[in-house]
Amino acid sequence: MSYPDIDQALKHLLAPLVGGLEHIGTETPSELQQRLPYIRVGRIGGPRTALEDAPVVEIDYFTATRAGSVKGAGEVSDLLLGSPYHFIRMPDGASALLENPQQPVGPRELPWPATGVRRFSGTYRFVTRSS
Repeated sequence: MSYPDIDQALKHLLAPLVGGLEHIGTETPSELQQRLPYIRVGRIGGPRTALEDAPVVEIDYFTATRAGSVKGAGEVSDLLLGSPYHFIRMPDGASALLENPQQPVGPRELPWPATGVRRFSGTYRFVTRSS
């Protein structure tokens, strides 16, 4: 069984919201302040069966201001929840179909240790099928 890499799929889907892949990743870069706005995506769990994977993903939106983070996190939510499915074709030819997007925990501000950086985080759930 093979399932789409949810983190990579979301990176490619969300990159246009922040100006490209240099502003999105699965880790927080050491030079975060120079790369703002920045989105960090990461699977935090979710069940898997022989037929489907239901990843739960944390998506953090970082900017220099609270207003910017609220706006950016809202754009992420609007994009992900605005359609019952997303088909993503990645540069390496891989593809992913993300279905039934849900947001069990809406965007909320979480502390960040660096001054000049604000973070809003949302939790999302999807369904993907094995290929």
